[in-house]
Amino acid sequence: MDLVALATICDLVPLNSINRSFVKQGLNILNYDIKNKGIVTLINQSKINQKISEYHLGFILGPRINAGGRMGESYLGFNLLSCENIHAATQYSSIITSKNQERQKIQNKIINSLTTLIEESDAINFFYDPSWHIGVIGIIAGRLMRGNKKPSFVMTNSNDLIVGSGRSTGGLNIGNLMIEAVEKKIIIKGGGHSKACGFTLEKDSIKEFKNFLFTKFQGFYPEKNNFYEMNLDISVINENLLNDLSLMSPFGQLNPEPVFKSENLKINILNIFKEKHIKCKLFDNLGNSLIGIFFDIDVIKFKEYISKKDTFNCFYKVKRDTYSSNVIAHIEDIH
Repeated sequence: MDLVALATICDLVPLNSINRSFVKQGLNILNYDIKNKGIVTLINQSKINQKISEYHLGFILGPRINAGGRMGESYLGFNLLSCENIHAATQYSSIITSKNQERQKIQNKIINSLTTLIEESDAINFFYDPSWHIGVIGIIAGRLMRGNKKPSFVMTNSNDLIVGSGRSTGGLNIGNLMIEAVEKKIIIKGGGHSKACGFTLEKDSIKEFKNFLFTKFQGFYPEKNNFYEMNLDISVINENLLNDLSLMSPFGQLNPEPVFKSENLKINILNIFKEKHIKCKLFDNLGNSLIGIFFDIDVIKFKEYISKKDTFNCFYKVKRDTYSSNVIAHIEDIH
């Protein structure tokens, strides 16, 4: 059941009905009766020293296990999860962690190279480079989409063809668009769902495919308003609130984690990690404060933005910090 929970979260399976029960029971095993030596060693390698949640499965353990496949060595994940020898599992865990770091370096290099090429006037992000590693194009598309909230399509070579991944915030169903492109013989094959897709096409079809997508998204404006459950005073963000929220977990597809809004907060930057994550202090005019973290953000643009105003409305999820175990905010957006 522990592996079922891991797969359900990482594959974004809807957490309705029986699936939510599967994940809940799998998390119980991971926390109180874990026997899988591969997962044990990966938890230790990841320096997780708190109760395992769906967050750890989806954002810490899952990406590491997938890293082997993304870097062309998919057997590493299988060997790790099926290993019965703790010493061998430790070796596999170390190799997988190294592959994940290699994957991160590749994707960060690509993202940095694209920063100056993004056209703000374009309806979508559309990029192709034959030198890019096939294992990271989906991640790149997701990063671009989160960066400017535009549908993003990223492609590279695979033998004599071009393969690509797309990510979107929703609205137009990009999975259905891929099926339509196949029917119109623009691409060879493709599919997906409203927020993610994959596709394959001939090299001489790139321009036609690009025109097809630009036409579909021309005049389409994704929802700009931030959805949130309720307004919160940051003075009530504490252990009690986190414990109450845990009663609704595990969170995932069709059971989204609540987003909260706090108004008129000041922001001070505390630390910057890996040139893309920002740890900051949020505080109100009564002296209440909260530690918040932005992930995968343009640091320079963020600094410029917060220098123009004194206070901000912040949208965030309440979390337990992976390393300190303190209650913190994972910030989604500010205005």
